Amino acid sequence: MVQFLRSISHSFNSENKEIAFVINEKNYPYSSIEQLIRSIGILLAEKTRNEQRIGVIVDNSIEMYASVLAILLSGKTYVPIHPAHPDNKNEQIITQAGLKTVLGNAEYVKKNIFDSVTVLQPQLKPDADFEFKTDTNPQTEAYILFTSGTTGVPKGVPITYGNVDAFLNSFFEIYDDLKSGDKFLQMFDLTFDLSVMSYLAPLCIGASVHTLPNDGVKYLNIYSTLEDQQITFALMVPSMIQLLQPYFEEINLPALRYSLFCGEALLQSTVKQWKKCIPNASVWNVYGPTEATIFCTCYKLPETDVKTYNDMVCIGREMSSTQCILIDENQNEAASGHKGELCISGTQLTQGYVNNPEKNKEVFFEKNGVRFYKTGDVCLRDTDGDLSYCGRTDHQVKLQGFRVELSEIEFYAKKMTSGANSVAIVKTNAKKIDELHLFTEAADITDEQLLDLLKTKLPAYMIPQFIHRVSTFPLNANGKTDRKALSAQLPE
Repeated sequence: MVQFLRSISHSFNSENKEIAFVINEKNYPYSSIEQLIRSIGILLAEKTRNEQRIGVIVDNSIEMYASVLAILLSGKTYVPIHPAHPDNKNEQIITQAGLKTVLGNAEYVKKNIFDSVTVLQPQLKPDADFEFKTDTNPQTEAYILFTSGTTGVPKGVPITYGNVDAFLNSFFEIYDDLKSGDKFLQMFDLTFDLSVMSYLAPLCIGASVHTLPNDGVKYLNIYSTLEDQQITFALMVPSMIQLLQPYFEEINLPALRYSLFCGEALLQSTVKQWKKCIPNASVWNVYGPTEATIFCTCYKLPETDVKTYNDMVCIGREMSSTQCILIDENQNEAASGHKGELCISGTQLTQGYVNNPEKNKEVFFEKNGVRFYKTGDVCLRDTDGDLSYCGRTDHQVKLQGFRVELSEIEFYAKKMTSGANSVAIVKTNAKKIDELHLFTEAADITDEQLLDLLKTKLPAYMIPQFIHRVSTFPLNANGKTDRKALSAQLPE
């Protein structure tokens, strides 16, 4: 029996009048959603008897969440498809996943994308008698998320029911005082794996899921949702609190008990100010790639002496279902005190990408009979066993023959500009020469002043050749700083 399915099936029953979802200011009790899930379950049983993977059109509706839950409680696999994403990406997802059926609201369907599949509209049937399935094989795929590929073709990451179970078991070992009265923020699209924790964890314990309004500015919606709905547990990407910084003096969230961050580097200089807004909350920096099921390491920030590397908060130690090693370029374990590429193994780890043997061979390997995934993240482990994120192998560049960590340039740029967000990018110009660009929000310092300050900390080959001022950094669909969008602003 899959533990999380049993927990969810227990929460959704006709007697449970507690709130399961709050969507666009409307409350949906567990008891009212139960019949909708059973209705969709019957629809799947009748129309997709021999199909394992079912597409779900992403929107912010109770029908979408009920569709996902019906798929899981049928022992099938959900594949989210976002209507705002490029048509060619969605077509590739449909093809790679071999989808024949998609659940979703007809108004979101684009004929040129969905011509090859059957679109089923989720509908409530009061008399639907569908039995929730909780004995699914743990090796069965629970969901497939498609991440960006370096070749432009998205990579499908299948996560099994066993992977999800391992994550949730580890999660509740750490956050063991969560209860049915807690209120969870859900700020992510279902195409982003952090959404899985944000809706599944609360449903396992009978707590409530609070999504963001459809309209308005995302980071301001987060602020109002945290405040108005008295959220007690929030997982966010760090970019959100960077955008909220101008409002820190007026933000006061005494109801918040847990403030977690994941998805990109968390800066101590920013979180130090954020902590004043959340007087009763513990702050955690958690880390994990999609391939390792949501997140797999965590670090609780102490009141003083927070561990950092170039202002980036430590990512902590492995959760109970994960093991990590650091390797050098020859796949030997890095010596103590030395940087290495972080590699992950354990029961949260995917079995490999969908129909992509070349990529599987590139990033998965065995060491002493244990299967590992190479994350591409450069880390350092201290004597306490805690890991610090130092940068990306693909953000390591060579300039004038020297290996350069772009995160180091960004660290000093932020330090010289009182914490203004800064991003360093290398782009090859028409003459095939690599140029170093620095994007910054800093407004109270000239280019010359900033360059002079950087020259006091960095060697000449790490000094940006071009500085670009931006008022607000572009974010991708997951709320992370969009480096590709910044790079696209530069001339070829």
